[in-house]
Amino acid sequence: MNRSKAQEAGLSNLSFVSYDGIDFPFEVGTFDLVVTRYALHHFPDIKHSIGEVSRVLKAGGTLFISDPCPNDCDTERFVDDYMRLKKDGHIKFYTKTEWQDICSECGLQLTDSFESKIRFPKKKDTAYGYKEVLKNHDKAVIESYDLVETDTELHITERVNNILFIKVEA
Repeated sequence: MNRSKAQEAGLSNLSFVSYDGIDFPFEVGTFDLVVTRYALHHFPDIKHSIGEVSRVLKAGGTLFISDPCPNDCDTERFVDDYMRLKKDGHIKFYTKTEWQDICSECGLQLTDSFESKIRFPKKKDTAYGYKEVLKNHDKAVIESYDLVETDTELHITERVNNILFIKVEA
């Protein structure tokens, strides 16, 4: 589908690669920039994945991560339990400090960051167990996400880390 859209748009400088999602099928130092948006919280071995990003980045190359994060008061990770209700492979949202630690271990240095917010809707009829998740977490933490329940949906507001890293020269 993406290939045909690119072709229809006359974009010849794009390529699409399928892989197992674990070991990147690219040579060392292939890219100047890697961008990931709302994906890394689905990766089961985040340290390996960031290591792969670092491996394929050129020295001085940049990694831009845009991914939701838990609220500061959410030490028991309500948001992760809540997001796993969707059954889409959610693993974990990471704090900015966790990203800094993981990326630093892989030779990536923080250069800039900012936060934004996103509001996620969830159909109640597909959120099996949400009442149990709500019962298992502190009300103040749940309220910090501005959780709103309607007759058919749940809405939650999440902070989003937008972080730029540079690959330090070896």
